Amino acid sequence: MKQFLFIFLAALTSAVIFSGCTKKDKTVPVSSIVLSEAVIDLTAGEKQVIKAYISPSDATEQTVTWASSNASVATVSSDGEVTAVAIGTAQISASCDGKTGECTINVVALKAVDMGLSVKWADRNVGAKSPEDYGDYFAWGETEPKPDYSWATYKFCNGTSNSLTKYNSDSNYGTVDNKLTLLQSDDVAHEKIGGKWRMPTWDDIEELLENTDWSPTTVNGVKGFLITSLKNRNSIFLPSAGGIEGNTPRYVGTNALYWGSQKPSDEQRQAIILFTDEDEDYDFAFCYRHIGLPVRAVTK
Repeated sequence: MKQFLFIFLAALTSAVIFSGCTKKDKTVPVSSIVLSEAVIDLTAGEKQVIKAYISPSDATEQTVTWASSNASVATVSSDGEVTAVAIGTAQISASCDGKTGECTINVVALKAVDMGLSVKWADRNVGAKSPEDYGDYFAWGETEPKPDYSWATYKFCNGTSNSLTKYNSDSNYGTVDNKLTLLQSDDVAHEKIGGKWRMPTWDDIEELLENTDWSPTTVNGVKGFLITSLKNRNSIFLPSAGGIEGNTPRYVGTNALYWGSQKPSDEQRQAIILFTDEDEDYDFAFCYRHIGLPVRAVTK
């Protein structure tokens, strides 16, 4: 009986000693954070959501804090939605439990669209704020828009079409230099955008024409053409921006006329253009160099 009582008391005592203790849960620390994107190119006003992946997935802390290194370029919301504000570069970071993942945001003037061709085409015109915006108009070889597009104001002549001072192969039309392709300093796409951006060559335009489908369409009330690659189905929108002769708009809303970077050897006053008309024909053609036309850039 005494032995039984001793055992009972011992068990009771043990229960009392351990009844005040609780098992502590194991804390699982965050080992790393990886973001869904490493680098993103956005245009001003564009938005994109970035996702943060925490490792291990069963980490105790799961609350992510988002931040931007330069809110004047790009901002980020509490759920990872990035908004591009102005041209520049910003680092978007996601932090949790002392670990951080980062993504570089490049806010650019335009995007390069890969259509499976030898060059990528810009998603909008030079100077445009959106793909359907007409952008700026330029005389061939000039790098600034102006109020009057005439021979009297053309940069590379002395007031008339027979007094050319550059890009000429015939002495009957002025100074001969035999240059057929715009120099980089006279290429408005390169001057305005920089990098490897430039105006398209004859070959670039021909390649686009031969490897795409063209469909007339309207985007936000703007008429133009949806150009879709036969190679990868990516597309660009080319608005029918027409042109300007003197100070008078021509063919706006009906024709898409875009400068190329070259001129024919046998025609001094004209240069190549990418051409569409109200009959939905598209091809390359030639236009007088003093006319104001939009520019769609290409890059490698």
